[in-house]
Amino acid sequence: MVLLSELDARTVGADDQSPRDGFYLRPRAPPYLHAIEPQNPQTTKLEPMTPKEARNSGAPLLMRLAVENGRLVTSRPLAVLAALISRLLRQRAYALWPDVAHPSMVADLGYPPAPSWLVETFESRRPRKGLRRLLSPATLSALRARGLATGPPSELVLEAFERGVGRPPERPRLALYSTTGEAHVKVMCLVFAGGDRSPSVVVKMIPDREFSFRLRLETEVVEKLRERIGGSKQVADALPLPPLHAGEIRGDYLVVQQLDPFAGKTSREDRTAALDWLRAFQSATSLGNDHWSADDDERELKTVRDAWRRARPEAETRVAARVSELLAELRGQPLIRCGVHGDFWRGNIAHEQGRLRVYDWEWAQEIGTPFFDIWMYELGPIRLAEPLGEWLERSLDRVRQELEARSIDPKFALATLAPAMGHFVFRERDITGSPGTGEENAGSLLEAAERVLLK
Repeated sequence: MVLLSELDARTVGADDQSPRDGFYLRPRAPPYLHAIEPQNPQTTKLEPMTPKEARNSGAPLLMRLAVENGRLVTSRPLAVLAALISRLLRQRAYALWPDVAHPSMVADLGYPPAPSWLVETFESRRPRKGLRRLLSPATLSALRARGLATGPPSELVLEAFERGVGRPPERPRLALYSTTGEAHVKVMCLVFAGGDRSPSVVVKMIPDREFSFRLRLETEVVEKLRERIGGSKQVADALPLPPLHAGEIRGDYLVVQQLDPFAGKTSREDRTAALDWLRAFQSATSLGNDHWSADDDERELKTVRDAWRRARPEAETRVAARVSELLAELRGQPLIRCGVHGDFWRGNIAHEQGRLRVYDWEWAQEIGTPFFDIWMYELGPIRLAEPLGEWLERSLDRVRQELEARSIDPKFALATLAPAMGHFVFRERDITGSPGTGEENAGSLLEAAERVLLK
């Protein structure tokens, strides 16, 4: 029998005194950079390293939330073999999937409730056929492992749990989830304690400290909006649960929350409930009305020019001129100024027995206009590869109807289409330097907006 300790793997860990740049990785690099590949096909290291070492190693920085002074196997055959052994012997070992450098799911195979909860929560809409129907989630996670990490639980997470809950976790077992596995994207560490089949606490962190300000800002903005909302229970109940702890631990900014019972219930379409809540949220966070101004024009036009210059430079002048013309007609119109979610679409909205929860406030603003959230409800499904076709025309009609229902000039719908599309497509690159989801089809998305705008 092959023991995990006998596999070819290097010791890994995290030095609490490492400098800011000690944990750095620019995953899923822009097209003009080389792809990340491990220097050694068998192993890679997770210990603090220079930016160059991190880029060359392919080491997933988010593993600092799982293991302390552990080992990482990067050869897939060895990883699968070790994963199956860990599954059989109930050893603490973490299967990385779908990519060893950018894992979205990291499951403790020695604790079957962890992979079961991950699969049931985040893959519940995938059809259960073939091996997925025959195998348990733990065995499935072992067979599809792209890498395997072993070691004791992360001291960083254990300390965060104790600060949030007031006591250390009993017999902790961990699992990780990230939407992309990239180091500049938020990762959740799910803490199973005392033999529970579901996690009781979630610890959130952005692995690359260069971008930790995004989680800090998200947390602070949500709490300020919660305070502004005050006694509006319907609106406040849809906000994320208040943090048990939010602050720096060992140089990382972490947020500790109780497990939200709505977790995994997103993506179901209920347009009426979602837009009803959005109207109530914008009203509850309103700081009053202001008139649309030349400064508003310039802000929107800058977004349009930047986006079209990147993906459709041949049309930049015509599109910017048309948007400028449309906005000029609206100068002086009264408009509510309110809180902004920034990514308001069904993938971030959970519905359960008439109640609603809105997640992922990383793009939130304390004050802005209502247009982007209304448009985002239409643009968000682009990420589900829904066809463009006549969809954008229908979306424009729905945005007009929504504005009319709010007694806002419906001409704002067409005037804000190009700014909303440009911001959606390129906002991730503007913040992180790496392309986001919407950028994969930037040219076709902007061209579709052009056809509606210029016809």
